[in-house]
Amino acid sequence: KKILVFCDGDFWHGYQYAKKKRPPKKFWRKKIERNMERDKTVTRKLRRDGWSVVRLWEHEIHNDSEKCIRKIIKAIKKS
Repeated sequence: KKILVFCDGDFWHGYQYAKKKRPPKKFWRKKIERNMERDKTVTRKLRRDGWSVVRLWEHEIHNDSEKCIRKIIKAIKKS
C-alpha cells in the first residue's frame, strides 16, 4: 500500500499560524511559511502520484494518539 504518514511539529509547520503571534525574526517567519507551502506542494504531488497522505500534528499525537491511530487505519482501509 502506498501510504505516507507525516508527523508535523506545531511550531515548525505552522499550526494555526494565521491566528497565532508570529515569530519576531523575519528569518523564522520565512522558514515556517516556506515549510507550510512545501507541505502543501508535497502533499498534492504525492496524492497525484497515487499515495495516501496522512498528516498528523504534534499536539494531536501527544493529546489523542488513539485518534491518530484511527486516521492511519482509515487510510489503510481506503487504499
